[in-house]
Amino acid sequence: MDIDRQRIAAVRALERLGYGYSHRTGDWLPPAAPPLPLTAEADAMHGALMRRADSLAGCQEGSGEETELKGIVDLLEAYEANPPFSHGVAHRGAESATSGSATSTSR
Repeated sequence: MDIDRQRIAAVRALERLGYGYSHRTGDWLPPAAPPLPLTAEADAMHGALMRRADSLAGCQEGSGEETELKGIVDLLEAYEANPPFSHGVAHRGAESATSGSATSTSR
C-alpha cells in the first residue's frame, strides 16, 4: 500500500472515531466528550416515584391522589419501556412492571 492510501485510510479511521481536523490550526481535535450519564440520578428518581406510587396504591377512586397516582404510573411505564442509558440492556426497574408493583395496578 502506498503512503497516500495509508494517509487516506488513517484520516478516515480518525474521523470515524470522532476526531476532527482544524484547518485553522492544522491540528487534529479530539472527539467531544459524551455527556456523563445520569444513571444514578435516574434510578433514584425512579425509586422515589415507585415509593410514592406504592403509598398511593389504596387511594380513594376519584380523589386527587388517584389523579396523582395515574400520572406517576404513566411516567413509570414510559420510563420502564425506554429507560435512559440502557443501550439495549434491560433496566433494573423493568422487572417491577411485571412483579405486581404500582405500575401494574389497574386504573
